[in-house]
Amino acid sequence: MAKDYAIVPEEDVLKLKQDVAQIKRNPFQAYGSGDLIESMNNMTKAINSLIDLFKTAAEEMKFEERETETIGRRMDPLFAKIDLLVDQNQKIARGVVAVADMLERPSAREEPITLPPPSFQRQSFAPPPNPMAPPRMPSSMAPSMARPMGMPPAPAGMPMPPPPKKKGLFG
Repeated sequence: MAKDYAIVPEEDVLKLKQDVAQIKRNPFQAYGSGDLIESMNNMTKAINSLIDLFKTAAEEMKFEERETETIGRRMDPLFAKIDLLVDQNQKIARGVVAVADMLERPSAREEPITLPPPSFQRQSFAPPPNPMAPPRMPSSMAPSMARPMGMPPAPAGMPMPPPPKKKGLFG
């Protein structure tokens, strides 16, 4: 118990009182407070630049949202037409499958459906002679004529029809 207190000179006590009063008046001017003030200023600048960045990003997002809505409104009719085309294509596909099934599976009462051969193969008659026509050359001597793609060969004794004329870019 002998060491409960220490005797301090009055000058030291007064100096301590002055330091406490000064700290109370301006707490940031304590020893080494220059670094603290500088770092706080830097932090304030960084926070202000972040706030500006967020404002700019928010404005750009609003602009992009308006653009997206505008494009969406313009694309809605196109999407509706595409949906309609998909539905029509599905109906056509079902119809084609149904016709194919009908052709493949005849009913018990009916005979299978058979298509007659093309008419140009069934002709066995010779056309009447034309006195004004030039004499015919044997097929071995006739010049080879290129026929348009998809056109059947001409029947024996019949001249080739002229190739179709092209009308333009699409027809």
